[in-house]
Formats: sequence, C-alpha cells, structure tokens
Amino acid sequence: MYKRQPGILREFPSAQIVLACRPKTPRAHLVEAQLRDRLQTEPRVRIAGEISDMRALLAASSVVVLPADTTYAKADLPLVLLEALAEGTPIVVSDRPPLTEILQDDVGLAVPPSAPLPLANAVARILGDPERRATMSANARKLARARFSAKVMAAEYERLYSELL
Repeated sequence: MYKRQPGILREFPSAQIVLACRPKTPRAHLVEAQLRDRLQTEPRVRIAGEISDMRALLAASSVVVLPADTTYAKADLPLVLLEALAEGTPIVVSDRPPLTEILQDDVGLAVPPSAPLPLANAVARILGDPERRATMSANARKLARARFSAKVMAAEYERLYSELL
C-alpha cells in the first residue's frame, strides 16, 4: 500500500508536479497506470504523458527532474535537459554520467539514483532558495548558449568530422 510521506507538496503549497513522459514499453504503461491509481487523490500532481509543446512546459517550470538510472537507448544527454537549460530551468539528475557532465556550471543538482528522499530534498533546495534558483537559471541559459546551441554544435561536429577525415 502506498504511504503518504511529507514532501514537496506539503512544504510548497503552491507547487504542482507534472509528470511528462512517453511510455515506451508495456512495463512503462503498467507503471503509469499504477501511478495514476496512486495519485488520483493528489490534484496537484498530473500525469501529462506526451507533451506537444515541451519547450513551453519547461519554460513554465521551476525545476526539471530526470532521475534516470541509465541513459541506455536514449541520447547521451537527453534533449529535454538541454531544452530545460536553454529555457533557464534548473535541473536535478541522477548522479551518473553522462547526466552529471552538464552540472559543472551550477545549473542543477545530482542525487543518487533510485533515492526518493535525496531527490525530494534537492528539489526542495532549489524551490526554497529563489536567489540560488535565479543563479542556476542564468547559468543554465549561458551554458546552453555556450555549449549546446545549434551554431556551437554544428561547429563541433564540423571539427570532429574534419579530424576524422
């Protein structure tokens, strides 16, 4: 039985949690159904599934969380994280490479994988410190422009291809 724990929703009464994901396997669909059952009495938690305008959701978010245990079968740095940085949204990721590679510029926090309490604490640290969140937000935009813009990425691919040829 699911047991209610104190957390983000109690500590931050105006917080809303949106779970935006694309279930890719039968197991993922089952987990989503179980989550929907557990969360039906939580009006501030919404399972949105696939989002048609992810950039708008990221821009409206205070923090983006990707607690993935692995990036297997995903891009090394998931696009959603790069888009969050471009929108100036701080991130919380699992403490695993390659996810942690983008944290060196104080754009977010890393937490142990499969650790709900440290994850909730990291989100609370960001939400509870507006100055730090603003700094992370500014740093996120700078990092996205400096390392992940289309112009920078095209130049890096050109450099790599030239090196390989």
